[in-house]
Parts: sequence; C-alpha cells; structure tokens
Amino acid sequence: EYEKTIIELLEVVNSGIQDSCPKQLIVAYSIQAQSFEKQLDIENTLVGYLNAISLAEKNSFDSISINLYKTVGDIFFQRQVYPKAADYYAQALELIDDNDTEQRLLILEDFCLANLGFNNDNKAVMAYHKILEITESSPTLSVRSRAYFQLSEIFRKQKNWDKAIKYCNSLVDFMR
Repeated sequence: EYEKTIIELLEVVNSGIQDSCPKQLIVAYSIQAQSFEKQLDIENTLVGYLNAISLAEKNSFDSISINLYKTVGDIFFQRQVYPKAADYYAQALELIDDNDTEQRLLILEDFCLANLGFNNDNKAVMAYHKILEITESSPTLSVRSRAYFQLSEIFRKQKNWDKAIKYCNSLVDFMR
C-alpha cells in the first residue's frame, strides 16, 4: 500500500513541477515524508520534509515553513537528537510573526526542552525567561507554570539554591 502511495505521490510531484504549483509540491513531499515515516524510513522522511522546506522557503510561504521546521524538529526530538531538534525549532522561531504569541510559545517551549535534552541549560534558561516575558500580560497560561518549574529544576540541578527557591516560590504563587 505504501509503495502505491509513493508512486502516486511521485506522479503528483511531477505534475506539480510541470504546472509550477509549489504548494501542490510541498503537500506531495509532506505526504511522501509521512508515508516514509510510517515505514520507519527516517532518512527518506527527512529528505521529503527538507524538499518541502526548500520549496516553502523559495516561495516565501513562511507559515508552511514554520510548520515544516517544527515537524522536522519533532522528528529529531523523538529520536533524542536534541541539538538538531533545537536547530529546527530555532529556524521556526525566526519566521514566526511577533503577534503570533500562541505559536511562538509552543515552539519556544519545544526549543527549551530540546536544549535541556543536551544539557544546554544557558539557552534553555534564556528561552524560559522569554516565555515568562511573553506571558507576563497573560499570566494564566499554563506554559508559564511549566517555565517556572523548569527554571527551578535547572537551578536545583546546578545547586544554585537561591534561584531554584525563587522560581519554586514563583510557581507556588502562580498556582494560588
């Protein structure tokens, strides 16, 4: 079934090339990548997504590029290749409109977790501070509590007790 899907997608890709329909090609590459991912063929999965990213960037489809960068970041994160995951999340963050707070927070938190995954605490701390800054005007967002918790854990791990207690207290205050 997957082989048939891939053959059909290649036909769509070829017609997209002939018709100069970049969005059609991006969708085709993405579906092809998903098909390879279901077969656990990660190399071809990444090739498909990277082809889609290339086309999206070439045509300045920023919202599509953001989603594709996040998807590739998620693939690396799931496989515990945290530096690569962080790189792809960072590329997505560069393209996000400043007014899109929800998407920025979602990917910023992924970026933090990826950096924690390979013990890059400094970048994670800076990004968690950015989350706190963004959520200052909407202090009810749950991402804020997770940022306080993670900051407390980072500083506890570093045995920086004053900061660990500070963020733990901020979390307690937030939860009230």
